[in-house]
This record gives sequence, structure tokens and C-alpha cells, in this order.
Amino acid sequence: MAAPGEDLVEVAQRCGVTIPTGCWQGNCGVCEVEVYKYTGDAAKDSSAGSSPAVVRACVTKLPPGYSRVEVAQMQDAIWGLDGFDT
Repeated sequence: MAAPGEDLVEVAQRCGVTIPTGCWQGNCGVCEVEVYKYTGDAAKDSSAGSSPAVVRACVTKLPPGYSRVEVAQMQDAIWGLDGFDT
């Protein structure tokens, strides 16, 4: 359970999920995740064909107006090689 306005990284940690972070300022992109939002209206939900929002988790707050939010880590072959945005 989480409330709108809570930090996405803190909610993930509370749920036992570690989101990799780097600069903690939203600059480096290490923490980019896909956010799927659910309102209960299938036509408006992210899983119903609309694209998920791509956000930088270290500076993102949970949005209001959704009954459920799911987060998926980005799959990128470059991140994780050396730990830096190079």
C-alpha cells in the first residue's frame, strides 16, 4: 500500500524491491523504470494498449488518481556494464 505523493524508490524499498540508483538527482538515468497505471477503467489503463510512462524513480512521486501502479525496470544492455553513464 502506498499513498499519492510518496517517493517511488522508498515505496519500492518498503516492498522489498531495489531500484538501482546513481546520482539521486534525476540526471544520470540509472533509475529509469516503466510505470503502468491502473484506474479500474480498462480503456484508460496502461496495460490496455497505451504506453507506460518512463520515469526516473529517484525523483518521482506516486501519482494521484490510480487504484494500482506497477513498476517494471528498464531492460538496457548498456546499463550495468560499468555503473556509469558512459
